[in-house]
Amino acid sequence: MHRRTKGLTEFDFQKEQLGKNSEAELFSTVCISGWLRDARDFQRPWGVSPSHPRIVDKQELLERFYFIHNPDNVHRVTEILKHWKGRYFQLWRALHEKYGSDPSNLFPLQNGPRISAQLTHEEGLSVYFLMFDLE
Repeated sequence: MHRRTKGLTEFDFQKEQLGKNSEAELFSTVCISGWLRDARDFQRPWGVSPSHPRIVDKQELLERFYFIHNPDNVHRVTEILKHWKGRYFQLWRALHEKYGSDPSNLFPLQNGPRISAQLTHEEGLSVYFLMFDLE
């Protein structure tokens, strides 16, 4: 988790309103500047998997998978796909055996650094004081 938030120094919470007659909904949006390389880059680190349109590109699927299960391999996705060219079904099966899911079926997320991440003491204090200030 520290790798994804390192250098984050500023953020803001804003109250959103849909309209006068709409029911209140609880949701949050995290916007992080400086990390976006393409239209889907804001989704990858968080495990978002859109269904409309469904992602079918093998590279995109594998990048999202590694962002969740093994972020150190994200930069190797092109190399991995070249090695497994024409044998993607076997690659997906091998990943499922190793991580418990495959790039086409990320959910439910049950393990990986995203699930087991813990805040450092300093990060925990920052969140505590932020939440205290919001009350």
